[in-house]
Amino acid sequence: MTTPVENESVETPAPAPAPKLTGTMLLVIAGIAGGGLGGVAGAYLVAPRLGGGSAAPTTASATTAETPAPKPSKPPKADKNNEKAAAPARLYRIDNVIVNPAGSDGTRFLMASVAFEIPDEASEKLLQAHEIQLRDDVVGALEAMTMPRLTQAHARDSIKVQLLGIVHRILGPDAQVDVYMPQFVIQ
Repeated sequence: MTTPVENESVETPAPAPAPKLTGTMLLVIAGIAGGGLGGVAGAYLVAPRLGGGSAAPTTASATTAETPAPKPSKPPKADKNNEKAAAPARLYRIDNVIVNPAGSDGTRFLMASVAFEIPDEASEKLLQAHEIQLRDDVVGALEAMTMPRLTQAHARDSIKVQLLGIVHRILGPDAQVDVYMPQFVIQ
């Protein structure tokens, strides 16, 4: 018979050490996790704001069955006192006006577009007949202005008043005209 040895220890194998994560592996894992989180955030947070609805897909049959078709709206009645509502506004545009302001010695320029809202077709034909004169007067008015005047507060408003005077010389002082400057760039 054999007797067990009391001081003898039984060795159990040590667990294998976990593999070390290198910097490259950490970057790859972080990139995958970040891309996944970004995709989820984009789908549920950003997409509804951009699309104007929810990110959850809807079926076409459910939408059409639940939502009644919109009724066609009646066009607004034309009021005899409000001629502007009855007739669409006519715009006469002068685009791409480029001038060197006074005193800039060619080192600065102003690029602008001017639109005149006119009341009727007769006014439009009159402006078309005087197109070269109108464009020349607009260019002359803009290039006569100095940089301090062009860059002061409310400069566009005073320029519009001056351009309105130019149009009134052609259409007459009683013509109902509005002046817009959709493009006004100073460099």
